[in-house]
Amino acid sequence: LFMLQKLSLINNNINYINFDAFNSNLIHLTGIFLGKNLLRYLEPFTFSSMKNLNTINLNENLIEKFDYAPFEGLTKLFTISINSNKINYIIKPKQSIEFNCSYLIFRNNFIRYLENFSIINIEQIDISDNKIRSIDKSSFEISLNMSIIDFSQNRIISLRSGLFENTKNVKTIYFSENLLTKIEKDTFMGSENALKTIYLNRNKIKLIKNFYFQNLTILGALDLNRNQISSIEPESFKDLASLRNLDLSHNSLFYLNPRLFSNNIGFINLNLGFNLIKKL
Repeated sequence: LFMLQKLSLINNNINYINFDAFNSNLIHLTGIFLGKNLLRYLEPFTFSSMKNLNTINLNENLIEKFDYAPFEGLTKLFTISINSNKINYIIKPKQSIEFNCSYLIFRNNFIRYLENFSIINIEQIDISDNKIRSIDKSSFEISLNMSIIDFSQNRIISLRSGLFENTKNVKTIYFSENLLTKIEKDTFMGSENALKTIYLNRNKIKLIKNFYFQNLTILGALDLNRNQISSIEPESFKDLASLRNLDLSHNSLFYLNPRLFSNNIGFINLNLGFNLIKKL
């Protein structure tokens, strides 16, 4: 198996992997696929001998806790996909751990909170379709390279002040299909020089306040469709000088202040369809 590059063990009955199951001869292996098995736990250093691995797929198993130890030392790792397991907790890594992964996917699990997420090398994280009700700035201890965060399809009610203080390079944020009703002042503080796209569609927002998107001068796209928005304060989009795409469709707007879009000279797409507007 010396020349093996892809290994698929999908749809078996594997419930345990010995820490030395994958020997050092698999030096050319770049992808391992273990989805649809019965795994509940991974031993430390399970994959560490396969130094060229860039993709690990563990979807549809029974894993309850995510630990970084099985993946330690994999310097070329790009994606860990662990969708549709039973994960309810992400173990905080040891400070000395050598962990490199660009894209972590935890979609469709049972995670209820995120605390002290501190892996510097991660660029994208997908925690959509979980059970998260609340997040604050302690959720991200330090994630300097994080560019895409997906919290879609959770149960988040509000976005707290200072939430993105520690993710200063985040470019795209997904909060679609939550239970959001409000955004606190300075929620996006710290990300002003990087943030380009925000998805807030399919929530329960009724009012857009002046400070919601304050200082987001390079934001290019904002999706607010399918909320319950009936009112927008007149300076809500004042700082969004780079805004090109705004979707306010499928809301309850009946009036637009004449000053509302006075600073948004770069609009390419503005969607106000399916509202209650009577007069322009």
